[in-house]
Amino acid sequence: MTDISLLKAKLPMPNLLSALGIHYKDKNHIKSPFREDKTPSLSVYETPKGWKFKDHGSGSEFAGDELDFIKLLNNTDTKTAIETYKKLCGVSDLNSETQHYRYVEKHVHHGKLPEQFDWDKHIEQLATSGYASKLKKFAQYRGYDFKFVEKLYGHRLLGWCSQQKTLCFPIQIAPNGRYSGAHYWYPNGSPRFKTKGSSYPWWIGKGDVVQVHVFESQFDAFAFLELMLWPEDWPDNVAVLITRSASNTRKVRDYVDTVERVFLHPQNDPKTEEGLTPAEKWTKDICESINSPLCVRIVETPRAHKDLNDWLKEDATHSALMETIERAKPYVSKDSKQELPAKGLPPIVNADNFMKSPCNEPEQVIGGVLHKGGKLVIGGGSKGRKTWSLLHLACAVSTGGKWWGFDCNQGRALYVNFELADYACHHRLRTIEEALNISGENSNLDLWNLRGHATDVKSVAPMITNQAQDRDYDLVILDPIYKLLGDRDENSAGDMTDLMNTLESIAVDIDSAIVFGHHYSKGAQADKKSMDRMSGSGVFARDPDAIVSLTDHSEEDCYVAECTLRNFAPIQAFGLRWDFPLLDYDPELDASDLKTTNKRVKYTFDNVYDHIPSTGVSKDGLYLRVNENTGMSRSSFNRVMAEAIRDEKCEVRSDGVVVIKRPQTV
Repeated sequence: MTDISLLKAKLPMPNLLSALGIHYKDKNHIKSPFREDKTPSLSVYETPKGWKFKDHGSGSEFAGDELDFIKLLNNTDTKTAIETYKKLCGVSDLNSETQHYRYVEKHVHHGKLPEQFDWDKHIEQLATSGYASKLKKFAQYRGYDFKFVEKLYGHRLLGWCSQQKTLCFPIQIAPNGRYSGAHYWYPNGSPRFKTKGSSYPWWIGKGDVVQVHVFESQFDAFAFLELMLWPEDWPDNVAVLITRSASNTRKVRDYVDTVERVFLHPQNDPKTEEGLTPAEKWTKDICESINSPLCVRIVETPRAHKDLNDWLKEDATHSALMETIERAKPYVSKDSKQELPAKGLPPIVNADNFMKSPCNEPEQVIGGVLHKGGKLVIGGGSKGRKTWSLLHLACAVSTGGKWWGFDCNQGRALYVNFELADYACHHRLRTIEEALNISGENSNLDLWNLRGHATDVKSVAPMITNQAQDRDYDLVILDPIYKLLGDRDENSAGDMTDLMNTLESIAVDIDSAIVFGHHYSKGAQADKKSMDRMSGSGVFARDPDAIVSLTDHSEEDCYVAECTLRNFAPIQAFGLRWDFPLLDYDPELDASDLKTTNKRVKYTFDNVYDHIPSTGVSKDGLYLRVNENTGMSRSSFNRVMAEAIRDEKCEVRSDGVVVIKRPQTV
């Protein structure tokens, strides 16, 4: 298969137009991008030899295939157009595209390697045989969305066998490795598979991940991917593994030996009076073969559905699936009634012996404020210099400098950024280092820019723990914490307790202080106790070892810091002055002179409308957005939403997602 044919299979004409930002509803009426076109006159269409385009308002030279389209659009030569096409496909080296992941073939295949199978041929046969109708048939039969099936095809996960006249799926002898055959799909009656070549589990995703979801059937796996909004919202640190057959269950351990969390999704096979069901045996074989069974969680599809694909056909939603995953339980063998052992629990000791034993105080990270292994939260209003202050703290610890007048003991620091783009983080750090006169002297500070990769704290925790091994961090900063909430409600005590417990486990596992920022609820804060000013559950005020609240001072660009400390003597409130790029201690500021306001705001749906995306948002998620940007209280939000629903301005779907019902009028 040539490079061009591979690119065409990966990104055919309709997908190419979308990738270029050319939006259309009708393939026969598209505004020409080659000229000013008031009446749409460009069309795209599929032929036996692939996709074509034609601009009916221009000469015959404005027609051709995908490559011709790019050449005309960019007014460039063939070589440059090919490179542009590769970039749009996300391909740099077509010959090594599937060879660069952490697993090598010898880890999975323990014998002579089979000959390379020509999977590209099946991709090409699908591309040139009218793929749309075949994909629609497959989508309809399996209950998938057609656009999702198109994405499977675009990522080379579906092919066509002209000889067998059926769709097929690839077989690879290792994750993203060499092809050894194909599975052929026969939809007549009950679907069955014919194996061409050796049988291996099927890995979908990148190689170096922290979480893997395992399925017996690719159809269940596809249902999972569709519900999890693959590939647009798919995190790079999660993969899917399909065992395909009972004989492959023992091979799973070769794929997940270094993975932190494994989720098994067994099918709901009918119960039997004696013996294990096929699903129970599948689960048992996997769990008892892998090296770390404690990392396994069992996801139970609702019993009303035989499997996840069946659930998708009925009423499955993204949120319902997420709830099911969150309820996943550890594997416990039917042969044993013993509970899984607790990990790393210390022994019960007698009080006299405990007091006679040496008990050394942990090292202080921030003098008089925070120990190693402790948690500190910095609370403040929106745009209240929290990120600048956290970067300043990272620099102070890594160089042994001062932070807000506090002495910091020099040690290694990790700043985990979930919000700033790389260039913005680079600019801020450079500016702070120049202000502190430490440029080129900050080798103790590590940065981990995870903007675009924020996910639930449960997924992030093992990532941080793994990265922190053998680095001996004294301080880890997570900025901002709301990026790690996942589906949690910050107003739920249970959800926030789980968040804090996870952060505490990180601190204990790596013996490092954990520091994070959190936002205030909007509105006047002066009349509240300092520890009650942060938005959400009171857990934020009770759980951390140290709380520092930043409240607006009456003087412009000044703040009052109030500390609530568990393990140190009380500290009097003190003033901080913003002198770009540092927020620093100012002994001349009157710490009692807080900014106040008596103004009451009457909120309406206008304050909510702009925060509802076209795809909708959960009600709790919408409140967080609105509260963060307007300061609207929960009671005001509930009132506004009730009025908007009554007036049919918006609605709450059965899955809890809020969507606009009709456009807002001026």
